[in-house]
Amino acid sequence: DYVLQVDPHNALAYEERSRVRMALEDLDGALEDLNQALAHHPHSANPLLQRGIVQAKLKDWRRALLDWQRAVQIVPDQVDGYLHASAACLVLEDFHGATSALEAAQPHLSQPEVAYLQRGMILSRLGAGELAIVDLDRVVETRPDDPEGYVQRGLAYINLRQRLQAFDDFQQAAQLYTDHGDLQAAERVSTFMEQNPDGDLWDE
Repeated sequence: DYVLQVDPHNALAYEERSRVRMALEDLDGALEDLNQALAHHPHSANPLLQRGIVQAKLKDWRRALLDWQRAVQIVPDQVDGYLHASAACLVLEDFHGATSALEAAQPHLSQPEVAYLQRGMILSRLGAGELAIVDLDRVVETRPDDPEGYVQRGLAYINLRQRLQAFDDFQQAAQLYTDHGDLQAAERVSTFMEQNPDGDLWDE
């Protein structure tokens, strides 16, 4: 706030404050800050990406999609922009657009096959859990020995309050981590299951 008092045209300060407001779930305040950031720096991709996330959390998926499409026009290798745009298209039932955006993201990924994993994670974080499960099902089917797919699908199931499915996925992830010799990761998953914030998460 002090920076903005000294320099009310500082786009980066607005962008930084928007992150703080997002962390506090002050979505309207974050949106206001990002609007200010873009008013002072309209051709910056990062605030467009962030504003799209805020608008998606506010369930304004069409405006979110426009922001993410603008972001990749400004920075064509902005992989997060393509993945977020693909997620928005799925929510809006524009399946051709979803496929096109996902295909545009893949050349910019070190492992193109993880595009579905990353899109599933985005959908889950933004509250589109059922669509996230579809992507994460595909990840688990095509990469059955990769524990990360099970972890992320388990988290998506938690967001959907589907406890038994989440428990099964976390158990499978812990076993795969153990099989791969990553005992620390296996312990983290097991600890999460035991010390979840809901206490009775696995009892229903």
